[in-house]
Amino acid sequence: MGRFRFEFQGVGNHGCGRFAGDGEIVPRCGQSNCADCICADLVEAMIASGANVEVAELRHWPDSDPPGPVDDLKTGTRKGSF
Repeated sequence: MGRFRFEFQGVGNHGCGRFAGDGEIVPRCGQSNCADCICADLVEAMIASGANVEVAELRHWPDSDPPGPVDDLKTGTRKGSF
């Protein structure tokens, strides 16, 4: 077993849960083309595989000033808002 880090940055659809605010649980739509749900599903699959996922974040608009909200994909909560 060894340490690993996976990073992915892309441009695509807006995903779901846009109305969730700071500290709220981000609802998931479960649609197969939803970028937010795909990322959350990947984290769930890694945890189910036995991986100890330490940090799993989805950063919305990371290059904007100020940056957009950050979704914690382990807890399902959002820090910040749109």
